[in-house]
Amino acid sequence: MRFDSSLFWHHWGRVPWQQQIGENRIFARALEDLGFTTVWVCEHHFWHDGNFACTPNPILTNADLAAHTKTIRLGQSPVCIPVWHPLRVAEDIALLDHMTRGRVDFGVGRGFNNRWCSQLNSDADMRDEDRAFALFAESLDIILKAWTEDAFSYRGEFYRLPEPGWKEVDPNVVLDAPHYAPDGEYITISVLPKPYQEPHPPLYQMVTSSPRSIEFAASRGAAIMCSSRPVEAMRPDWLAYAAHASRVQGRKVELGESASIQFGTYVAKTREEAYDHAREGYNFAMAGIPVRRDKLRAAMLGADALTADDLDGDDFDFAIKHNMLMVGTPDDVAERIGLYQEGLNFAHYQLFPSIPHLTFEQAMKSLELFGAEVMPRFS
Repeated sequence: MRFDSSLFWHHWGRVPWQQQIGENRIFARALEDLGFTTVWVCEHHFWHDGNFACTPNPILTNADLAAHTKTIRLGQSPVCIPVWHPLRVAEDIALLDHMTRGRVDFGVGRGFNNRWCSQLNSDADMRDEDRAFALFAESLDIILKAWTEDAFSYRGEFYRLPEPGWKEVDPNVVLDAPHYAPDGEYITISVLPKPYQEPHPPLYQMVTSSPRSIEFAASRGAAIMCSSRPVEAMRPDWLAYAAHASRVQGRKVELGESASIQFGTYVAKTREEAYDHAREGYNFAMAGIPVRRDKLRAAMLGADALTADDLDGDDFDFAIKHNMLMVGTPDDVAERIGLYQEGLNFAHYQLFPSIPHLTFEQAMKSLELFGAEVMPRFS
Protein backbone atom coordinates (compact mmCIF):
# COMPACT_ATOMS: atom_id res chain seq x y z
CA MET A 1 0.00 0.00 0.00
CA ARG A 2 1.32 3.41 -0.97
CA PHE A 3 0.40 6.30 1.31
CA ASP A 4 0.37 9.94 0.14
CA SER A 5 -1.16 13.03 1.73
CA SER A 6 -2.28 16.55 1.04
CA LEU A 7 -1.09 19.35 3.28
CA PHE A 8 -3.27 20.59 6.11
CA TRP A 9 -5.02 23.84 5.18
CA HIS A 10 -7.35 25.85 7.41
CA HIS A 11 -10.44 25.33 5.26
CA TRP A 12 -13.14 27.87 6.08
CA GLY A 13 -10.70 29.51 8.44
CA ARG A 14 -8.14 32.21 8.05
CA VAL A 15 -4.67 32.32 9.56
CA PRO A 16 -1.68 34.54 8.75
CA TRP A 17 0.17 33.29 5.69
CA GLN A 18 3.46 33.09 7.59
CA GLN A 19 1.72 30.67 9.97
CA GLN A 20 0.29 28.62 7.09
CA ILE A 21 3.65 28.39 5.33
CA GLY A 22 5.34 27.33 8.56
CA GLU A 23 2.69 24.66 9.19
CA ASN A 24 3.09 23.40 5.61
CA ARG A 25 6.77 22.75 6.27
CA ILE A 26 6.11 21.01 9.60
CA PHE A 27 3.41 18.82 8.08
CA ALA A 28 5.56 17.87 5.06
CA ARG A 29 8.51 16.92 7.29
CA ALA A 30 6.20 14.79 9.42
CA LEU A 31 4.90 13.01 6.30
CA GLU A 32 8.48 12.31 5.26
CA ASP A 33 9.41 10.95 8.68
CA LEU A 34 6.33 8.70 8.74
CA GLY A 35 7.13 7.15 5.35
CA PHE A 36 4.58 8.81 3.06
CA THR A 37 5.58 8.76 -0.60
CA THR A 38 4.25 12.10 -1.92
CA VAL A 39 2.91 15.34 -0.46
CA TRP A 40 0.26 16.83 -2.77
CA VAL A 41 -0.49 20.56 -2.99
CA CYS A 42 -3.81 21.83 -4.32
CA GLU A 43 -4.51 25.04 -6.27
CA HIS A 44 -7.26 27.52 -5.43
CA HIS A 45 -7.83 31.22 -6.06
CA PHE A 46 -9.89 34.13 -4.70
CA TRP A 47 -10.54 33.15 -1.10
CA HIS A 48 -13.05 35.94 -0.49
CA ASP A 49 -16.08 33.63 -0.30
CA GLY A 50 -14.57 31.87 2.72
CA ASN A 51 -14.37 28.56 0.88
CA PHE A 52 -10.70 27.68 0.75
CA ALA A 53 -7.49 29.08 2.14
CA CYS A 54 -5.14 27.11 -0.12
CA THR A 55 -2.17 28.24 -2.17
CA PRO A 56 -2.75 29.85 -5.57
CA ASN A 57 0.51 28.32 -6.81
CA PRO A 58 1.19 24.64 -6.04
CA ILE A 59 4.43 24.58 -8.05
CA LEU A 60 5.97 27.44 -6.07
CA THR A 61 4.73 25.86 -2.83
CA ASN A 62 6.34 22.56 -3.89
CA ALA A 63 9.63 24.40 -4.35
CA ASP A 64 9.45 25.74 -0.80
CA LEU A 65 8.67 22.28 0.58
CA ALA A 66 11.59 20.84 -1.38
CA ALA A 67 13.94 23.15 0.51
CA HIS A 68 12.66 21.82 3.84
CA THR A 69 12.54 18.07 3.06
CA LYS A 70 14.98 15.51 1.70
CA THR A 71 13.22 12.50 0.20
CA ILE A 72 9.45 12.94 -0.01
CA ARG A 73 8.04 13.42 -3.50
CA LEU A 74 6.21 16.62 -4.41
CA GLY A 75 2.94 16.66 -6.33
CA GLN A 76 0.15 19.01 -7.35
CA SER A 77 -3.46 18.03 -6.77
CA PRO A 78 -3.74 19.48 -9.29
CA VAL A 79 -2.18 22.16 -11.43
CA CYS A 80 -5.37 23.46 -13.08
CA ILE A 81 -3.72 23.63 -16.48
CA PRO A 82 -6.54 25.40 -18.41
CA VAL A 83 -5.82 28.60 -16.45
CA TRP A 84 -2.04 28.43 -17.06
CA HIS A 85 -0.14 28.81 -20.30
CA PRO A 86 0.99 25.24 -21.09
CA LEU A 87 4.52 26.29 -22.05
CA ARG A 88 5.00 27.94 -18.64
CA VAL A 89 3.73 24.82 -16.90
CA ALA A 90 6.15 22.68 -18.93
CA GLU A 91 9.07 24.95 -18.04
CA ASP A 92 8.18 25.35 -14.35
CA ILE A 93 7.57 21.65 -13.66
CA ALA A 94 10.75 20.65 -15.54
CA LEU A 95 12.76 23.20 -13.58
CA LEU A 96 11.26 21.97 -10.28
CA ASP A 97 12.13 18.41 -11.31
CA HIS A 98 15.78 19.42 -11.68
CA MET A 99 15.80 21.42 -8.45
CA THR A 100 14.58 18.33 -6.56
CA ARG A 101 16.61 15.76 -8.55
CA GLY A 102 13.50 13.99 -9.75
CA ARG A 103 11.15 14.18 -6.77
CA VAL A 104 8.21 15.57 -8.77
CA ASP A 105 4.85 13.90 -9.45
CA PHE A 106 2.85 15.94 -11.97
CA GLY A 107 -0.87 16.21 -11.20
CA VAL A 108 -3.30 17.88 -13.60
CA GLY A 109 -6.95 18.82 -13.52
CA ARG A 110 -9.51 20.96 -15.29
CA GLY A 111 -10.24 23.31 -12.39
CA PHE A 112 -12.32 23.34 -9.26
CA ASN A 113 -14.43 26.45 -9.26
CA ASN A 114 -15.72 28.26 -12.32
CA ARG A 115 -15.62 31.55 -10.43
CA TRP A 116 -11.86 31.57 -10.78
CA CYS A 117 -11.43 29.42 -13.91
CA SER A 118 -13.36 31.92 -16.02
CA GLN A 119 -11.59 34.91 -14.44
CA LEU A 120 -8.11 33.58 -15.21
CA ASN A 121 -8.93 32.32 -18.71
CA SER A 122 -12.25 32.94 -20.41
CA ASP A 123 -11.74 29.82 -22.54
CA ALA A 124 -11.71 27.77 -19.30
CA ASP A 125 -15.29 28.78 -18.45
CA MET A 126 -16.74 25.52 -17.12
CA ARG A 127 -20.27 26.47 -18.11
CA ASP A 128 -19.29 25.21 -21.56
CA GLU A 129 -18.20 21.70 -20.60
CA ASP A 130 -17.09 20.59 -24.05
CA ARG A 131 -15.03 23.69 -24.72
CA ALA A 132 -13.41 23.62 -21.27
CA PHE A 133 -12.51 19.97 -21.68
CA ALA A 134 -11.05 20.62 -25.15
CA LEU A 135 -8.83 23.34 -23.66
CA PHE A 136 -7.70 20.97 -20.89
CA ALA A 137 -6.82 18.26 -23.43
CA GLU A 138 -4.97 20.69 -25.69
CA SER A 139 -2.98 22.13 -22.77
CA LEU A 140 -1.83 18.71 -21.58
CA ASP A 141 -0.86 17.61 -25.08
CA ILE A 142 1.31 20.72 -25.50
CA ILE A 143 3.03 20.10 -22.15
CA LEU A 144 3.83 16.51 -23.09
CA LYS A 145 5.15 17.54 -26.52
CA ALA A 146 7.32 20.22 -24.93
CA TRP A 147 8.92 17.61 -22.68
CA THR A 148 9.38 14.82 -25.21
CA GLU A 149 10.23 16.58 -28.49
CA ASP A 150 13.38 18.59 -29.13
CA ALA A 151 11.57 20.89 -31.55
CA PHE A 152 7.80 21.00 -32.02
CA SER A 153 4.94 22.99 -33.41
CA TYR A 154 1.27 22.83 -32.51
CA ARG A 155 -1.90 23.96 -34.22
CA GLY A 156 -5.05 23.64 -32.17
CA GLU A 157 -8.30 25.36 -31.35
CA PHE A 158 -6.77 27.50 -28.58
CA TYR A 159 -3.02 27.58 -29.22
CA ARG A 160 -0.86 28.01 -32.30
CA LEU A 161 2.79 27.43 -31.43
CA PRO A 162 4.86 29.18 -32.59
CA GLU A 163 2.58 32.07 -33.44
CA PRO A 164 2.39 32.06 -37.27
CA GLY A 165 4.06 34.82 -39.22
CA TRP A 166 6.68 35.92 -36.69
CA LYS A 167 10.11 36.42 -38.26
CA GLU A 168 13.41 36.75 -36.45
CA VAL A 169 14.76 40.31 -36.27
CA ASP A 170 17.87 39.74 -34.14
CA PRO A 171 20.87 39.67 -36.52
CA ASN A 172 22.87 37.57 -34.02
CA VAL A 173 20.47 34.61 -34.20
CA VAL A 174 21.44 31.81 -36.59
CA LEU A 175 18.37 30.98 -38.66
CA ASP A 176 18.93 27.24 -38.73
CA ALA A 177 16.40 24.48 -39.30
CA PRO A 178 14.32 23.09 -37.72
CA HIS A 179 13.48 26.27 -35.79
CA TYR A 180 13.41 28.67 -38.75
CA ALA A 181 12.13 28.56 -42.29
CA PRO A 182 14.41 29.86 -45.07
CA ASP A 183 12.69 33.25 -44.93
CA GLY A 184 13.38 33.60 -41.19
CA GLU A 185 9.91 32.66 -39.90
CA TYR A 186 9.98 30.98 -36.48
CA ILE A 187 8.34 27.57 -37.06
CA THR A 188 9.28 25.23 -34.18
CA ILE A 189 9.84 25.67 -30.44
CA SER A 190 12.33 24.01 -28.09
CA VAL A 191 11.47 24.18 -24.40
CA LEU A 192 14.31 24.01 -21.85
CA PRO A 193 14.99 22.41 -19.56
CA LYS A 194 13.59 19.00 -20.30
CA PRO A 195 12.54 17.22 -17.10
CA TYR A 196 15.11 15.48 -14.90
CA GLN A 197 12.98 12.31 -14.96
CA GLU A 198 12.76 10.61 -18.34
CA PRO A 199 10.67 11.08 -20.34
CA HIS A 200 8.90 13.23 -17.73
CA PRO A 201 7.57 13.10 -14.15
CA PRO A 202 4.85 10.52 -13.44
CA LEU A 203 1.53 11.92 -14.66
CA TYR A 204 -1.65 11.94 -12.55
CA GLN A 205 -5.08 13.26 -13.48
CA MET A 206 -7.88 14.16 -11.10
CA VAL A 207 -11.01 12.54 -12.51
CA THR A 208 -14.71 12.35 -11.82
CA SER A 209 -16.91 9.42 -12.76
CA SER A 210 -17.19 10.91 -16.26
CA PRO A 211 -16.37 8.27 -18.92
CA ARG A 212 -14.68 11.00 -20.96
CA SER A 213 -12.28 11.91 -18.14
CA ILE A 214 -11.45 8.29 -17.40
CA GLU A 215 -10.80 7.40 -21.04
CA PHE A 216 -8.72 10.55 -21.57
CA ALA A 217 -6.50 9.81 -18.55
CA ALA A 218 -5.83 6.31 -19.85
CA SER A 219 -5.11 7.60 -23.35
CA ARG A 220 -2.39 9.96 -22.06
CA GLY A 221 -0.79 7.45 -19.69
CA ALA A 222 -2.01 9.26 -16.57
CA ALA A 223 -2.75 7.55 -13.30
CA ILE A 224 -6.10 8.61 -11.86
CA MET A 225 -6.79 10.38 -8.58
CA CYS A 226 -10.37 10.01 -7.34
CA SER A 227 -12.54 11.42 -4.59
CA SER A 228 -13.94 8.81 -2.26
CA ARG A 229 -17.14 6.97 -3.10
CA PRO A 230 -18.38 3.54 -2.01
CA VAL A 231 -16.58 0.51 -3.39
CA GLU A 232 -19.59 -0.58 -5.46
CA ALA A 233 -19.91 2.86 -7.05
CA MET A 234 -16.21 3.13 -7.91
CA ARG A 235 -15.71 -0.36 -9.29
CA PRO A 236 -17.26 0.26 -12.77
CA ASP A 237 -15.07 3.36 -13.24
CA TRP A 238 -11.90 1.54 -12.21
CA LEU A 239 -12.73 -1.38 -14.46
CA ALA A 240 -13.28 1.05 -17.35
CA TYR A 241 -9.94 2.74 -16.66
CA ALA A 242 -8.12 -0.61 -16.55
CA ALA A 243 -9.74 -1.64 -19.85
CA HIS A 244 -8.81 1.62 -21.61
CA ALA A 245 -5.27 1.59 -20.20
CA SER A 246 -4.80 -2.02 -21.28
CA ARG A 247 -5.65 -1.13 -24.87
CA VAL A 248 -3.36 1.90 -24.86
CA GLN A 249 -0.40 0.12 -23.26
CA GLY A 250 -0.79 -3.18 -25.07
CA ARG A 251 -0.75 -5.20 -21.86
CA LYS A 252 -3.19 -6.17 -19.14
CA VAL A 253 -3.57 -3.34 -16.64
CA GLU A 254 -4.98 -4.81 -13.45
CA LEU A 255 -7.93 -3.41 -11.50
CA GLY A 256 -6.56 -0.85 -9.04
CA GLU A 257 -3.31 -0.29 -10.90
CA SER A 258 -2.43 3.41 -11.34
CA ALA A 259 -5.51 4.47 -9.37
CA SER A 260 -5.75 6.24 -6.01
CA ILE A 261 -8.47 7.58 -3.72
CA GLN A 262 -8.39 10.71 -1.60
CA PHE A 263 -10.14 10.15 1.74
CA GLY A 264 -11.08 12.73 4.34
CA THR A 265 -9.16 11.34 7.31
CA TYR A 266 -9.20 12.00 11.03
CA VAL A 267 -8.00 9.43 13.57
CA ALA A 268 -8.35 9.60 17.33
CA LYS A 269 -7.94 7.21 20.24
CA THR A 270 -11.70 6.75 20.59
CA ARG A 271 -14.48 6.74 18.05
CA GLU A 272 -16.46 9.23 20.10
CA GLU A 273 -13.60 11.73 20.08
CA ALA A 274 -13.00 11.37 16.35
CA TYR A 275 -16.68 11.80 15.48
CA ASP A 276 -17.07 14.73 17.86
CA HIS A 277 -14.12 16.59 16.30
CA ALA A 278 -14.96 15.89 12.65
CA ARG A 279 -18.75 15.86 12.40
CA GLU A 280 -19.55 19.57 12.52
CA GLY A 281 -16.85 20.58 10.05
CA TYR A 282 -17.68 17.86 7.54
CA ASN A 283 -21.40 18.73 7.64
CA PHE A 284 -20.52 22.41 7.23
CA ALA A 285 -18.44 21.66 4.13
CA MET A 286 -21.12 19.49 2.53
CA ALA A 287 -23.80 22.07 3.20
CA GLY A 288 -21.86 24.51 1.03
CA ILE A 289 -22.07 22.32 -2.08
CA PRO A 290 -24.73 23.85 -4.37
CA VAL A 291 -26.41 20.53 -5.22
CA ARG A 292 -29.58 19.14 -3.67
CA ARG A 293 -28.88 16.45 -1.08
CA ASP A 294 -30.75 13.71 -2.94
CA LYS A 295 -28.89 14.42 -6.19
CA LEU A 296 -25.54 14.63 -4.45
CA ARG A 297 -26.01 11.35 -2.62
CA ALA A 298 -27.31 9.66 -5.76
CA ALA A 299 -24.16 10.81 -7.55
CA MET A 300 -22.01 9.32 -4.79
CA LEU A 301 -23.77 5.96 -4.62
CA GLY A 302 -25.28 5.62 -8.06
CA ALA A 303 -28.96 6.39 -8.53
CA ASP A 304 -29.97 2.71 -8.44
CA ALA A 305 -28.26 2.13 -5.10
CA LEU A 306 -29.86 5.06 -3.27
CA THR A 307 -32.49 4.00 -0.75
CA ALA A 308 -35.01 5.98 1.25
CA ASP A 309 -32.84 5.50 4.35
CA ASP A 310 -29.95 7.17 2.53
CA LEU A 311 -31.88 10.44 2.42
CA ASP A 312 -32.17 10.56 6.21
CA GLY A 313 -29.53 11.72 8.64
CA ASP A 314 -26.73 14.21 8.30
CA ASP A 315 -23.94 14.10 5.73
CA PHE A 316 -21.36 12.84 8.20
CA ASP A 317 -23.43 9.78 9.14
CA PHE A 318 -24.13 9.09 5.45
CA ALA A 319 -20.40 9.17 4.62
CA ILE A 320 -19.52 6.92 7.58
CA LYS A 321 -22.28 4.46 6.70
CA HIS A 322 -20.93 4.05 3.17
CA ASN A 323 -17.25 3.99 4.20
CA MET A 324 -16.38 7.18 2.29
CA LEU A 325 -14.89 8.99 5.29
CA MET A 326 -11.92 7.62 7.20
CA VAL A 327 -12.83 8.99 10.62
CA GLY A 328 -12.61 6.93 13.79
CA THR A 329 -10.09 4.83 15.68
CA PRO A 330 -7.09 3.21 13.97
CA ASP A 331 -9.08 -0.04 13.93
CA ASP A 332 -12.07 1.66 12.29
CA VAL A 333 -9.94 3.21 9.56
CA ALA A 334 -7.92 0.06 8.90
CA GLU A 335 -11.11 -1.95 8.56
CA ARG A 336 -12.50 0.48 5.96
CA ILE A 337 -9.26 0.48 4.00
CA GLY A 338 -9.49 -3.30 3.93
CA LEU A 339 -12.91 -3.10 2.29
CA TYR A 340 -11.43 -1.05 -0.56
CA GLN A 341 -8.51 -3.45 -0.86
CA GLU A 342 -10.90 -6.37 -1.17
CA GLY A 343 -13.31 -4.73 -3.59
CA LEU A 344 -10.98 -2.65 -5.78
CA ASN A 345 -7.49 -4.10 -5.35
CA PHE A 346 -6.86 -0.72 -3.75
CA ALA A 347 -3.18 0.07 -3.17
CA HIS A 348 -2.73 3.89 -3.20
CA TYR A 349 -4.23 5.86 -0.29
CA GLN A 350 -4.29 9.67 -0.39
CA LEU A 351 -4.92 11.23 3.00
CA PHE A 352 -6.91 14.47 3.05
CA PRO A 353 -6.51 16.03 6.52
CA SER A 354 -8.32 19.34 5.95
CA ILE A 355 -11.72 18.66 7.48
CA PRO A 356 -13.08 22.14 8.31
CA HIS A 357 -12.77 23.48 11.85
CA LEU A 358 -9.93 21.13 12.83
CA THR A 359 -6.92 22.82 14.35
CA PHE A 360 -3.37 22.21 13.16
CA GLU A 361 -2.65 20.49 16.46
CA GLN A 362 -5.57 18.09 15.95
CA ALA A 363 -4.46 17.37 12.39
CA MET A 364 -0.91 16.60 13.56
CA LYS A 365 -2.11 14.24 16.31
CA SER A 366 -4.34 12.45 13.80
CA LEU A 367 -1.46 12.16 11.32
CA GLU A 368 0.90 10.74 13.94
CA LEU A 369 -1.70 8.20 15.04
CA PHE A 370 -2.40 7.22 11.43
CA GLY A 371 1.31 6.77 10.76
CA ALA A 372 1.94 4.79 13.92
CA GLU A 373 -1.14 2.55 14.07
CA VAL A 374 -2.72 2.36 10.59
CA MET A 375 0.07 2.42 8.01
CA PRO A 376 2.11 -0.45 9.53
CA ARG A 377 -0.82 -2.81 9.01
CA PHE A 378 -0.52 -2.32 5.25
CA SER A 379 3.25 -2.14 4.84
